[in-house]
Amino acid sequence: MGPNEAGQRRQRKDIIDKVTGRARYTSDLEVPGMAFARLVRSKVAHGAIRNIDTSAALALPGVVCVVTAKDFEHLDMYYGESVLDQPFLSVDRVRYIGEPFAGVVAETQEIADRAAELVRLEVEELPILENAAAAMHAETLIHPERPADPELANVCSRSVFEYGDVDRALAEAVYVHEATYTFPAVYHYAMEPHAYLAEWTSAGLDMWAGTQQPHKVRADLARIFGVPHNQVRVRVPYVGGGYGSKGQAKYEPVTAAMALVAQRPVRLVNSINESFHTVIRHAAVVTMRTGIGADGRIIARDSQVVYDTGAYADKGPRVARKGAYRSAGPYSIPNSRAVGIAVYSNRVPAGAFRGFSTPQVVWAGESAVDEIARHLKMSPLEYRKRFLTERGEPFLGDDAPMDADLPQGLQLAADAIGWDQPRPPGRGRGVGSGVKDGGGGAARVEAEVHLHRDGSVEVVASTIELGQGPQTAYAQIAADGLRARFEDVRVRAVDTWGQRFDPGTNASRSTISVGSAVYDAACQVYAQVCDAAEQVMGTSQDLRLDGPDVVAGGQRKPFVEVLAEVRRLQPDWLGSVSAIGVQDTTKGDGPLGYSSSFYEVGHSAVEVEVDPETGVLTLVKCASVADVGFAINPEGCEGQDEGSTVMGLGHTLYEELEFNGPELINPSLVDYRVPRAEDLPHDFHTILLENRDGPGPFGSKGAGEGGTLGIAPAVANALEDATGVRIRDLPLTPERVWRALRAHEEAQQLNIAEDRS
Repeated sequence: MGPNEAGQRRQRKDIIDKVTGRARYTSDLEVPGMAFARLVRSKVAHGAIRNIDTSAALALPGVVCVVTAKDFEHLDMYYGESVLDQPFLSVDRVRYIGEPFAGVVAETQEIADRAAELVRLEVEELPILENAAAAMHAETLIHPERPADPELANVCSRSVFEYGDVDRALAEAVYVHEATYTFPAVYHYAMEPHAYLAEWTSAGLDMWAGTQQPHKVRADLARIFGVPHNQVRVRVPYVGGGYGSKGQAKYEPVTAAMALVAQRPVRLVNSINESFHTVIRHAAVVTMRTGIGADGRIIARDSQVVYDTGAYADKGPRVARKGAYRSAGPYSIPNSRAVGIAVYSNRVPAGAFRGFSTPQVVWAGESAVDEIARHLKMSPLEYRKRFLTERGEPFLGDDAPMDADLPQGLQLAADAIGWDQPRPPGRGRGVGSGVKDGGGGAARVEAEVHLHRDGSVEVVASTIELGQGPQTAYAQIAADGLRARFEDVRVRAVDTWGQRFDPGTNASRSTISVGSAVYDAACQVYAQVCDAAEQVMGTSQDLRLDGPDVVAGGQRKPFVEVLAEVRRLQPDWLGSVSAIGVQDTTKGDGPLGYSSSFYEVGHSAVEVEVDPETGVLTLVKCASVADVGFAINPEGCEGQDEGSTVMGLGHTLYEELEFNGPELINPSLVDYRVPRAEDLPHDFHTILLENRDGPGPFGSKGAGEGGTLGIAPAVANALEDATGVRIRDLPLTPERVWRALRAHEEAQQLNIAEDRS
């Protein structure tokens, strides 16, 4: 049976709470006896701790306690997504400006803030390795306790993917393109800073947190504090955006530690400046050699991707691994070698960020493809369409076959900006395509659906509502599986007590992974209702749920009476009809150790205008194609892709974390520039490509990250189309564009002079 509810434009379930201000976030929560916390952060980038003086802070009236690592020597203080290298308070050294080395708990937030300023840190300063380039060739080790790379210092992780004979193919190529591209460190800019509330009770630890991965956080807290999982409860209210910045543990352990010492509930809420010093996106340097055969086809690609992971690993090893894997791009390349390296430095730790690892390598790969097409004097659009991986073709060596029609999607984007129409003077057009394996890897997830005696439906799933709309999508999916009304379905807020495990809300996995489990459970409940209707009503033909009634074969009967007759019980004794749905992607094999469950695809096309006198680049037209398979809620899918595209425009045109050595100098909403409404063109399109070729309910795929992938190279390609200038460093600020235009003009004049001579 096809969908009835899914595919409809539905108002989001959470919209009224959020637009009226009724929505409660962690920073809004208060419990009896609650105290307030502030972390004390290092002003030194790298140093051995000699002493921490807390006496002045403790003397301040209203201070409950001041904690340092010495208070927790009995605990396993270290945590991390890939490497357990980050203590929740500095133990023996500080490794970046902004690292917490103490925590203050006080009766009010104002007192906690004042007391934090009174704590003094004495350090023996160590050599500062301000970025990955400096750290890779330094004698100083940021983590001397870890084994050093025999070739390069301070390497956190190294991943290599190789298939075919790259060296031979490059040697036989008729043309080899080689270039290096840089991608800046940027900030997630979620509207809600990191926030936590912890309380120890006789039942264990109760934690409220704005996190994307509550079950992983629970596991970390249980290990650190040496308590069973069933004594740690993580509850997640509404979360004001995450984009990866709130994945895995951040300040949950230190908040719980402060509450343990204070012996009362403690709330910790970051300022925006502190969240800038919590986690950022990896800066990257990508060097690519691409070999071209006689027919113009890419026959080889050799890539090195260096990611600056900052002072601690966080997601760095996985980012480097995925970045290397994805650097071949969306093309059918028979020979590929890629090395992904995550390097420690004395910068803010870098972690997951929307489509993690991929915007960096797509920026390089799609810029290179445009340069190659121009060298071959071919249309950049037609060149791509000719060599993009075809549907059903094995992808990236021996991964799952490509599940999308890539040329179709790219053509849709190009058509939307009038690619073949005459180009006005001073303008240029460009395209870019990005593909990433979606779903976040092998996992087994479960969801519950409960049909209550009054006809209302409850969905229990551990997906976090970050603003992407899963509450609405799951309600639509459950309504279709049950043949029920959308308005009768409620999705429960996430709480690790009483909810099934989910690895986290990331990787565009919620709809296809958890959504599939929801649909499975809903269909099971529907089957049970059909059986009941057969017994009581004599038919289940065209069965549907209409509020509290069961309708089948033209008959209508209260659901509670149907259950009562089947179970031979009084109606007042009846509970719900329930089922557990499962979605399992742990089977299969592939280069990453599992087979990709789907591919998330984003195509971008733009038209830009460049002011040669100022270097200001104006976006005139922009189109993004999101290959979603099937849009459960089209309005939600469009919003996700538009937001994703605008976020991509940030690192394309404006955003860059600026450092003076190791010190971040623009960690504020005033100094850090993000796209504004006035920066967007009126001619802005999001196109949903729905071929029903995904593994999710009704052929859906994950969405929400694709828009970030191809937009940067599309803009740079359009810039070259308009001016003949190729820029390989982001962002494309007016100063950078102006300098490139001047250099290009000088080079042309020099060539003219040489020709004349």
